[in-house]
Amino acid sequence: MAHGLFSGLEVSMTENISENPSISSLLRIHYDKRFIPVARSFVEAQAPVLGIAEESARWLNLLVEESLAFVMEKYVDSRLDAHIELVFKLFDGGVAVIEITDIGPPIHEDRVPEFDLEDDASESGLWYKLVKDVADDFSFINQHKDGWLIRMEKKVAMDGERAGLDRDSAPEAKPSLADHRIRLATPGDAAELMDLAFLTYRYSYAADFYNKELLERAISRGTYEITVLDNGSAIVGAYVVIHPESGEKWAEIGSAMVLPEYRTTRAVMYLFRAMGEYMKENPRGLDYFTSHIVTSHTRSQKLLHKIQPPFKPLFLFPNMVPRPEFVGIKQGSEGRESLIWSFSLKRPLRQDVLYAPESRRAMLRELLDNTGHGDAVAIEEAYQEPAESESLLHVERVEQQGFAMVHLETMGADWFTAMAREIMAQLAKGIENIAVTIPTMSPPPPDMEKQLASINLLFSGIHLAAVDSLKLVYCLTTKPIDFENIHLHDPAAQKLLETMRTEYQALQRA
Repeated sequence: MAHGLFSGLEVSMTENISENPSISSLLRIHYDKRFIPVARSFVEAQAPVLGIAEESARWLNLLVEESLAFVMEKYVDSRLDAHIELVFKLFDGGVAVIEITDIGPPIHEDRVPEFDLEDDASESGLWYKLVKDVADDFSFINQHKDGWLIRMEKKVAMDGERAGLDRDSAPEAKPSLADHRIRLATPGDAAELMDLAFLTYRYSYAADFYNKELLERAISRGTYEITVLDNGSAIVGAYVVIHPESGEKWAEIGSAMVLPEYRTTRAVMYLFRAMGEYMKENPRGLDYFTSHIVTSHTRSQKLLHKIQPPFKPLFLFPNMVPRPEFVGIKQGSEGRESLIWSFSLKRPLRQDVLYAPESRRAMLRELLDNTGHGDAVAIEEAYQEPAESESLLHVERVEQQGFAMVHLETMGADWFTAMAREIMAQLAKGIENIAVTIPTMSPPPPDMEKQLASINLLFSGIHLAAVDSLKLVYCLTTKPIDFENIHLHDPAAQKLLETMRTEYQALQRA
């Protein structure tokens, strides 16, 4: 199972601040007024570190104190596990945002009395008048099952230099690689490789890279062939060739890792050259290599296109994995990453005929021909009702990354019911994105495309299970697909993307 990669409310001021804060800190306190001074100190202590002027810090403290008093007065929750969460954020340009999450009773803004100095009955509305006057923007946000959010935004004066918090940034001076060497990792390198994975991806990568025993076992068995770049006595970079446990004749290349301070050196070039030499030698006699490449940029795609034979795209899996949290690289946004599954074929394709609906012929032909081996496969339109037998499904699930592959191994009369049931089961287990693969060595049912569209499965390309086993791929994602942020280098991949965009929009309208 592939699991690596190569690499309704509007707020008035939000349009003027950067997408990501320069600092974000969290405090959790109990529903007890004795903790209000703790929250006040939480903001006070950060102000001088962040360079916020003393007067601005006092206004922020007032916002926190009055809002927390309101939350605690309307509801006292004495449970030990009941907490109010306070998040403090500072954005470039000196905009502070305070967010208080309240899991108490619903907040009814229209029931907060308008404060009148001459009306004692309106005293409970004083806090509301104060925060509305002090904050540049204030709102209550209904988060439904997650409670309520009190959000305040204020422009603050800056009178000092912010403490250096960008510890991920690579130093300006380039370290020397004069004492470097390329070698294969041994089980004894597992601990250092764990550190390298963290210093590249934090904890956003595949789970087995943070488990010493699993990593040692994978290296010992040869399922992970890890090439490392040593510099002196330290590992500064690595890439991984992942072989399937089944022993099938293919491997995935990915998990490229380089320490942040070495990214401006020739480390990436040395690893890339070693990768090309490994694939050229092909010591295990593999039929093909695959790599699942990020689409938030095209740099990795262009790099792997230079390999001989080049990696060619066959399948786009939208929203496949959480966006990697690269150390030292500021990401434009959070969310999920769409991966383009690309293949470097070392042997010709050996499936003589691929059966598919006529509507897929042009796209399938383009993808196959783009590999350089498309002439070996004829694409034919034919249909037949499945045999009166049970369908066989095989499921691969990567829970940590929230995706699953549902493989239809044999298509029986119950194929759609069995597939839909399995998809629902995976969604119920928390899987967010699912790819379904359908064999093409025999004609599909005449209503296959209509059935798949009825449960919002989107055609996504070809899955190469083996050089003699090509499958159609359809994807289901629980979150909207951000097509504007999917960037593809190969023209065939771009055409696939546009086909998917058109069909996705049609599914949304249906």
